[in-house]
Amino acid sequence: MDAVVAKRMEEELLGTQIGRWTFDRVLGHGKSAIVFLGSSIGQQAAVKVFDREMVARFGAEIQRARMERERELVGRGGSRQTPCS
Repeated sequence: MDAVVAKRMEEELLGTQIGRWTFDRVLGHGKSAIVFLGSSIGQQAAVKVFDREMVARFGAEIQRARMERERELVGRGGSRQTPCS
């Protein structure tokens, strides 16, 4: 993901709520996703949001596999996985 796409996603999502998580600020972005600091009922967590175009290009299953690998690295910590759309 380039800086333009990351900025678009930041503008679209910053301050919004998805599920129980409110996106408070951007922590960074990588090749296929942007990571927000999310808050929910006194908790904070890194919330990774995949770029729709990357999911469309490489497929939802590839992105789910990447998420699962990352969850193994950082632990489950009450995280909730939602389907890619």
